[in-house]
Amino acid sequence: MFLIIPPAGVYAQKKHEQGYLITKEGDTITGTLKRQTIPESYKACVFVSGNTERTYLPHELNGYGYDQGANFSSQLIDNFFAETLVIGRLNLYRIFDTFYITKDGQLYRLDNIPENTLRNLDKTNGKRKGWRDIVSQLISDCLPEPEKEVESLGYMENHLVELVTKYNTCQGWEYTEYKEDLPWIKFNFGLLTGVNSTSIRNNPEEGDGIVYMDESYTSVNPAFGILASATFPRTTAKRMSLDGELHFSRSSFTTNTLDLVSNATTTLHQEYIRSEIDLTTLSLPVSVKYTIPFNATGLFFQGGLNVEFNIKNDGKQRVERSTSGFYETDRFEVYNTYYEEIAIAGNNYLGPWGGLGLQRNFTQFNAGMTVRYYYLFRMDHNNIATPEFNRITLNLIVQL
Repeated sequence: MFLIIPPAGVYAQKKHEQGYLITKEGDTITGTLKRQTIPESYKACVFVSGNTERTYLPHELNGYGYDQGANFSSQLIDNFFAETLVIGRLNLYRIFDTFYITKDGQLYRLDNIPENTLRNLDKTNGKRKGWRDIVSQLISDCLPEPEKEVESLGYMENHLVELVTKYNTCQGWEYTEYKEDLPWIKFNFGLLTGVNSTSIRNNPEEGDGIVYMDESYTSVNPAFGILASATFPRTTAKRMSLDGELHFSRSSFTTNTLDLVSNATTTLHQEYIRSEIDLTTLSLPVSVKYTIPFNATGLFFQGGLNVEFNIKNDGKQRVERSTSGFYETDRFEVYNTYYEEIAIAGNNYLGPWGGLGLQRNFTQFNAGMTVRYYYLFRMDHNNIATPEFNRITLNLIVQL
């Protein structure tokens, strides 16, 4: 909790970034800009001066940008700042999820229309060019076989940036790629620790449990793990990441049952059964994570799939059999004690999981806390039991 809720001043460096404004007169004003989400960046710019903030709309500036990152121009489309990706003879821009190209003063919008839709438009409205046709035509004066250049091209920023820079290089034009210093993919690594509440559900009435064991068990134990997270700093998917983790945990479950039976001679028998299950588990959860920033804190949601391996799976029972005389008031005496292994828990489990949490970014690391729920199906079966697991976890995460 100390890491997640620190004084607000610790986070101040991350709320703002050094940047610049380009006025309508063409002057450049350097200063501090508020860091915004991707949708907000296309609509307005927030300039910070001391403790005050001023919001500029597209009609009030020619553009703005960050020293370490994106550049935005208001000269392309009215009422929007377009993100400038590449400037040369062939220029590439982006507004939300749509790309634009300019060449020799002409603006071309690259609409991501599916091929089957284009074929239907051809039948009704005449020839309608797809974005690949437009790009192919624009690069045909320098790059040989332009159709092949765009044939395998995806409607993605990295693909289009690579092609536009290749064309400008072919023409011998100097060009600027504004986010060249930012990686397409960035990996962060971290550690996590927390508490797991793991439950086993035994279903003897449904034919997949053990009749002399309780219906459910719960074990609360500490857990530890490592994680790797892939983010995409140069794309509009900045809020999303792909996370892979490795968890190590232990759990134990114990139950005591007492059964009173009689045999053919009406002698009363009693069985005292103590069942113990000890598990050491490796978990491999993978997920997609989506973060919504709120000032100094981010709220995130994530969900995915989890695979578990019980590398230690010890199940055993201690059975005491005792007998009395012919009446329940007679004293029971133990006449047989034995031990046996049980196999209620499997070795391999698979299932979905989801969670939410809070995260804060610091200068050198990120810290967060998350609550998760796992539901696990047994992958290996036997004729004795096939119980299901579920787990609720509370984790503290620190990423570098």
